[in-house]
Amino acid sequence: MQIGVDVTESIRTIPHCPDSAIWIAFSGGLDSTVLLHACIEEFSASLCRAIHVDHGISPNSNEWAVHCQELCNKWNVPLDVERVILSRGNVELQARLARYHQFERRLRVNDLVLTAHHADDVAETQLWQFLTGRAVVGIASKKVLGKGHVARPFLQLTKQQLRKYAEEHSLSWIEDPSNTDTALDRNWIRHQLLPDIEQRFPDVKKRLAELAPANLPQAQRGPLDLSSTQIDARHVRAWLLVHGLNPPGSVVEEIIRQSHSRPDSSPIVQVSDEQQVRRYRERLHLVMLLPAFVAQEATSGQDLNLSNGCLSWNRCSRGIPQNQTFQLRNRAHFAATKIAIRINTMSKSLSSLFQENGIAPWLRDGWPILVKNERVVCIPGIAVADEVRDSSTTVPTYIPTWKPKTG
Repeated sequence: MQIGVDVTESIRTIPHCPDSAIWIAFSGGLDSTVLLHACIEEFSASLCRAIHVDHGISPNSNEWAVHCQELCNKWNVPLDVERVILSRGNVELQARLARYHQFERRLRVNDLVLTAHHADDVAETQLWQFLTGRAVVGIASKKVLGKGHVARPFLQLTKQQLRKYAEEHSLSWIEDPSNTDTALDRNWIRHQLLPDIEQRFPDVKKRLAELAPANLPQAQRGPLDLSSTQIDARHVRAWLLVHGLNPPGSVVEEIIRQSHSRPDSSPIVQVSDEQQVRRYRERLHLVMLLPAFVAQEATSGQDLNLSNGCLSWNRCSRGIPQNQTFQLRNRAHFAATKIAIRINTMSKSLSSLFQENGIAPWLRDGWPILVKNERVVCIPGIAVADEVRDSSTTVPTYIPTWKPKTG
């Protein structure tokens, strides 16, 4: 990657399908204001849409949303303002996850969402990754996001070039006071470390932009098999990066150490505020920490989206008649009571059914259980009691399945 192109040239390199939408991530700051203006100039306002995600972190966030709306009205660009509630923990990480979730849910096939990351951001990110013991992978120029893609056309431009464009076009923008707080690592790198390095090595940003990403093996989303490959730090890093995670080296080392623990143990390594790495049957799994669903009613034939997964119903010839009402519970709602279900005159415990069906331990407490008249009658996707099946009814019959949310 080489630094030296201008704003207009960068916008013209965006791979754009004529019938697809162009979404611009618009914070109202200098960088995204330049991006939005340049896209309008190149593609016309009719093809552009802006999205502003209000994280509610700053007391000025309402004013920023108003500024963005006024500017989009002036430029005749539709604007989606989305206010989100962040989870507890790392605020910066939660804000980024919230933004990208909002981007993803809007993208159709071949749609693009553009962000205004630039060469200074690349340099800061690479230094931060190196100093905190992470894989030095920088910022990707384009990657898949849901049905579309996220693209970053300004990675060859410096902050100074964006400011020059903004001043030449008399643009107005928001200045976020938190960007100058050097108690935050990235701000310290931006305002203190990089300027000091540039005094001695003026081409540092160019050199960092040209730096090749970490050489890592290919990895796939899903569990990481421990039985067929000698797992090392490179394999673990590549696997985590596919899932959007780049933790410090100490975390990667702990994952490797725990992967070699005795077979009957259940190691857990925290990799983010909401995710853990756990081992089960010679595979590493990325596990999301999700709240248990609230005990409630379920009706046969009617799908339910719960906090930790989706309960859905499939038509079958001998199942549960439509519109039957059940109490929806999980193991946590039963306290210490032993849970069993009667199938073919035999009673089977929930624990044995989970083991026989290879249900990972961390999924068991949140697995839904259907109860009728104080009796367990169905474990979705695993077992259905004969007493609730009916093949003679004239109404449709269903069998429930359960798809848990996973990392």
